Amino acid sequence: MKSEASPGSGERYQLDAEHPWPCLLSYEERSCDFFYGRKSEAAELLRLIRLNPLTVLYGKSGLGKSSLLRAGLFSLLRDHRDPAYLLVYCRLDFSAEAAYSLLEQIAEKLRQAMDNVGAEGPARNSGEGLWEYLHRRNLEIWSKDNFLLTPLLVLDQFEELFSQSGSITDRIAQAFDDLAALVENRIPSELAGAAAVERRSQLDLLSQNYRVVLSFREDYLPDVKSWEKKVPSLLRNNYLRLEPLTRQSAIDAVERAGTAVLEAGVASSIVDFVGKLDPDTEPTEVDRAVIEPALLSLFCCRLNLRRGDQRIDRDLVMTSGENILDQFYRETLVAEDVKGPPDVARFIESYLVQGDRFRGLFPKAEALKENFLTTKQLDALTGDKHRLLRVVEYAGTFRIELIHDCLVPIVCRARDDRKHLEKQVELERKARNAEAQAIEKQKRISWLTASLALMGICLGVALWQWHEADLASKRAMANSAIGGSYAVRRNGDPDLSSLLALQALSLGSSLKDRQIMDRAEDQLRRALDTRLLRSFPHRADVNAVTFSPDGRQLATASGKTLRIWNVDTGEEALVGRMMSHRGKVEDIAFIADNTLVAGDDQGYLRLWDLNSGAEKPLTDTMRHAPAISALAAGSGNLLASATPRKGEIILWDAARGGRLGPPFGQDGEHRRWIYDLALSADGKLAAADVESGRTTVWEIGTLESTEPPVELFTLNDWKHGSASTVRRIGMPEERSVGMKVNSVAFSRDGKLLATGDRYLSANLWDGVTGMHLGALLGHRAPVRDVAFNQDASRLATASEDGTAAIWDTANQRQLFSLIGHDKEVLGVDFSPKGQRLATAGGKDQTAKVWNVEAHTGGIRAVAFSPDNRYLATASDDNSIRVWDVESRELVAKLIGHQGPVQQVVFDPNGRHLASASDDKTVRIWNWSKEGETEESPLQYPPDEVFGVDKIYDVAYSRDGKWLAAASANYNALLWSASNGEFEFTGRHDGMVWAVDISPDGGYLASAGNDGLLKLWEIPSGRLAACATGPKDSRGKPYGLRWFLDVNFSPDGKRLVMATGQGSVYVVDEWRSQLGRKRTETTGNGVLCEGGEWLEARYLPLQDKAITSAKFSADGNSLITTGRRYQVTIQDANSGKEQRRVGVHMGAKANDVAISPNKFWIATGSENGSFHISPLQTDELKRAVCDRLSRKRLKKSECQEYLGSQECLPPVCN
Repeated sequence: MKSEASPGSGERYQLDAEHPWPCLLSYEERSCDFFYGRKSEAAELLRLIRLNPLTVLYGKSGLGKSSLLRAGLFSLLRDHRDPAYLLVYCRLDFSAEAAYSLLEQIAEKLRQAMDNVGAEGPARNSGEGLWEYLHRRNLEIWSKDNFLLTPLLVLDQFEELFSQSGSITDRIAQAFDDLAALVENRIPSELAGAAAVERRSQLDLLSQNYRVVLSFREDYLPDVKSWEKKVPSLLRNNYLRLEPLTRQSAIDAVERAGTAVLEAGVASSIVDFVGKLDPDTEPTEVDRAVIEPALLSLFCCRLNLRRGDQRIDRDLVMTSGENILDQFYRETLVAEDVKGPPDVARFIESYLVQGDRFRGLFPKAEALKENFLTTKQLDALTGDKHRLLRVVEYAGTFRIELIHDCLVPIVCRARDDRKHLEKQVELERKARNAEAQAIEKQKRISWLTASLALMGICLGVALWQWHEADLASKRAMANSAIGGSYAVRRNGDPDLSSLLALQALSLGSSLKDRQIMDRAEDQLRRALDTRLLRSFPHRADVNAVTFSPDGRQLATASGKTLRIWNVDTGEEALVGRMMSHRGKVEDIAFIADNTLVAGDDQGYLRLWDLNSGAEKPLTDTMRHAPAISALAAGSGNLLASATPRKGEIILWDAARGGRLGPPFGQDGEHRRWIYDLALSADGKLAAADVESGRTTVWEIGTLESTEPPVELFTLNDWKHGSASTVRRIGMPEERSVGMKVNSVAFSRDGKLLATGDRYLSANLWDGVTGMHLGALLGHRAPVRDVAFNQDASRLATASEDGTAAIWDTANQRQLFSLIGHDKEVLGVDFSPKGQRLATAGGKDQTAKVWNVEAHTGGIRAVAFSPDNRYLATASDDNSIRVWDVESRELVAKLIGHQGPVQQVVFDPNGRHLASASDDKTVRIWNWSKEGETEESPLQYPPDEVFGVDKIYDVAYSRDGKWLAAASANYNALLWSASNGEFEFTGRHDGMVWAVDISPDGGYLASAGNDGLLKLWEIPSGRLAACATGPKDSRGKPYGLRWFLDVNFSPDGKRLVMATGQGSVYVVDEWRSQLGRKRTETTGNGVLCEGGEWLEARYLPLQDKAITSAKFSADGNSLITTGRRYQVTIQDANSGKEQRRVGVHMGAKANDVAISPNKFWIATGSENGSFHISPLQTDELKRAVCDRLSRKRLKKSECQEYLGSQECLPPVCN
């Protein structure tokens, strides 16, 4: 793990593509390549400078004024030629100890600036002041490229002048006068008298061939304004007030600076976390969002230090976010220039937060007067190094506040911890006082008795102190374990990650800290969220893997040995059969008749029977000396092999072992090193040349062809994808010679070709023309192998970064990464049906098989079968899929809908599925585990008058008799599930989003964006009742926009509705409310025609939109999910949160389901993934422990990740 000390220490920090943020330091001019988001402000500054001799830049602390000047303005001015500027950056010393006056310091900075850029100009004479020098009649300063330069004097952090006081008041006044003369072109007093006539004759008194920029904090604006009488230029329209970044500018700044270290799309998550924005925030709210550049830079910088060898993704943002800010806050308070006395933490925690959600403002003058903090502490806390606080003007008074709202929960947590400790100390004090009083009243009691009592108190205090220290130690170890769990999981050690999370869970449980337990459980659920199906251990490096033609077996090459495995059971298929070579097996491939061919580093090709494990006899020995580096199998028995150093290729007839013509592929002009081969079904062969970085494609025909191979075209990885990779990661372009192509693969039809190189990229090519189609960027180390699935819709890549990745070839985007190998991944191969992927783990001596079947669109809904064995998922990719809950393998894929599928449910016996889609149909599927399906769409009745529209929800009655649906055409719909006969429609005044049927089958509940819940009698269709939220003082429903979900409790006594504004409504004992006539209307005046009104309770949640709300099986809890990244379980009566399950950190969870036996919880997310894990903590621990290859931490791991010299007892027994 990387240290977090480097950028925050206050020293200059060199930025590069891998480290593009300076934490709390300002950007320098040399960092301009990483400074974005302030283009318009830099242009406006330039405009003001050209028009005015004085330009003023001001703004609140932490907005990046120094960065704008140095990385924004200066980089813009370096190439400016009309006029050309000499940039003189001044951070002046105003203290009493300063060796030189203000103007002397500026003059020295001017000389240094000329030297730095090699400018030619006269030197100052002895005793010549800055004003006199700049007004010389013939003063000209020329650049190296012969442009006349105009000095631009930039006085940054000018507020430091006003912060001086006491004995240097006269010096400050003199500085004011000197600068006034410089800015206003006023002749200094020493040049105004008769004695200076000759000196004045050498000057151009009317010229002002220089510009001045003042930059300072906004709270010092009145001090600058008070200077207007001496400097009338301050009355001009020459001010630029620097504002916080807009959300879009902040996203652009993060995204463009972090190209080399960010996953695609994660910049918005970072900005929204720092800005406390939700993805569903209204546009008007986004426009007013406040993004603090300093805090954003700090957050990005420390995220970057925690990412290890992986890119920053949403998981890291959500997992490490608060911890980063908490660490920043606590480090700041113990800094030497901040810690008291006075106690700054007490001031911040007492006066700068309101309640638990908002920042407070406190008058600056009063804070200093009351000695809540000193001027020195305030300057440190608002300065470059810390930037925890800032001073703002409010109602005519300067006040202190936290730099951003996102620090409020951090401060509140620290405040609560402090109050808890103070409470304990106070109890201890009272106990001591009470004891002292008791001793005073009982003076006649013996000295021994009193001594024993006092010893008891001391012992109690000591025990309490030990207990508090133990709690603090455990909490620190738990937090360290969670952070370490995340880091090592990303770096490819899932077992260590799980062990650390288990330790954190155990510590959290002993502390009774629900937050720690939830965070630890998040990591454990990630451990179960792997796509890994099987792991196959070996005793040597695993170099290659390939599936048998039927996909049931896996062949692996490890050292000098071949092994065959049963994929379903994980057992070795040919135990006792030694399939050995003379040398190390470099590559393997299947050809016709279940024959496995292998090539070794001694140059021998050998054929093996898959069923028996026996070597197949050949007419001629197949040897390609001196060594074989690659194999490729074509149609029939066609085989190609290549040697590494000679760069030649031989075609073979594997049936008889004979060569098909002479070797080819040698290049007389260049040295070749063939690293990989690929044969297409249409008779093309591609060879990846690791030496030249080129891939050559030949036309070779078929096994029966007699024509020699014909070279068709050559591909150059460097010219296309690899060049962009080099630029992206900041690699010197001189390293581009020979981009070292490692791997090549054809799609089955030969229309696509893929290559992988040693500089991190894979590339897609047209297999017919050789045209480059795109680069696939995302790996952090060389790409060692590539493979297409059967229809070429997916490409798998293997990399030395320890991961394999699956890519969508049509959109050229990474779908997901497979993390589980400890070392490099050397090979990948899809199973024939494309549902599984095998990986060769090289030095970690394992082969692994993964389930890579996945939706290509977001998952809208999830549903368990009644027997708990299967999970159905409905997706935006127009499909429904059924998965085995235990193995996570695909059981059935249901295709038929012509639009996104919004909902899917099992019928009560589990034999049928019903689905709702944007294609305006409800379909009933008769599915089976074998994948044979029949489907029948339910149509609207012929006399339907409202028109057909999208279907958003579908629900079965508990007895399977009825089927209901929610439509965008403002109707709830009901059919007979047995024969598809339509029953009735229930009308709303807006789109209907959700429906459910009461457990007794007597009522249909529907809810939509008209803000109403309606209950309809079944089968008559009569409107029985309505419900909406409770009203505020204006008669409007609290927090109401629209209902997104509705569900009955298992006992049918209650209803829950989820809203689009982050709240839920609960209707209690709704049946007992029927019969109480109420004429109340909703907030918009809509009547419940003929029905009755039901009362509902309002339960607020911390979310922007609740997409799913369901009762637990016992009806006592509510399970909700929304636009944030977790499932929330809360008490159905009080609304109190019981726990959070973070099963989709980094993606919105659209739906949640709990299995009928209450064992499993499942969610489906917008990124197309679903998650299944045990709901209860004990079962979750057991499931994780069962998957571990080791059960306890090593002593070195305890020291590194827990900070403990001794390991805690193992959690897995």
